[in-house]
Amino acid sequence: QIYILSTAALIGVCTGTNIAIFKKGVEFVRESLYGDGITFPLLVHSLGGEELMMYSLKMNDLFPVALIPAIGGLGVGILLKFGGDMPPGLRDTVREVDLDAIRASKASPPQDLLACTKNVPPLSERNDF
Repeated sequence: QIYILSTAALIGVCTGTNIAIFKKGVEFVRESLYGDGITFPLLVHSLGGEELMMYSLKMNDLFPVALIPAIGGLGVGILLKFGGDMPPGLRDTVREVDLDAIRASKASPPQDLLACTKNVPPLSERNDF
């Protein structure tokens, strides 16, 4: 029981940390693309020594605001084209659950349901739990 509680606590801490990092990342992108920009210190080496300069990252000055979502869409398209297989989305997950229910009832599933789960073994051969 202590093992289960400590594992649950560890999962909770990791999940909370990942959520915080994700929210900070979203805020960074939002501020740098649509807001006033992000200002951060930059250490510059020069002949006189090292200087600490403030650098501002503001994409509004580089691109029109309407072009920013198009650039994001282009990036997603490149990831889909060259990134390899992506995990199934919500629709495919629901179809897989439906297919498991049909397999458990020994009925024959429709072909369009089988097409999205070509590499999923039968429920009796899986170790999901």
